[in-house]
Amino acid sequence: MSPGDLLPEALTTLTEGNVPDEVFAQTRAQFSEEELVKLTLAIVAINGANRINVAFRTVPGSYQPAIRRAAE
Repeated sequence: MSPGDLLPEALTTLTEGNVPDEVFAQTRAQFSEEELVKLTLAIVAINGANRINVAFRTVPGSYQPAIRRAAE
């Protein structure tokens, strides 16, 4: 698994209370500090959206955006 794959798994499970040192070290070696922050925020956002969908029992693929009417 690549560091980009290890971090999302470690952040979403957190069974040890922290991201394991080895995962953090591998990820830190692969990404700059700015990239690591952006990657972490993306993982948190996706994980949060997934948890909301689970809570509301959203059926995958069922979302239909509202049709906007042109301003008159």
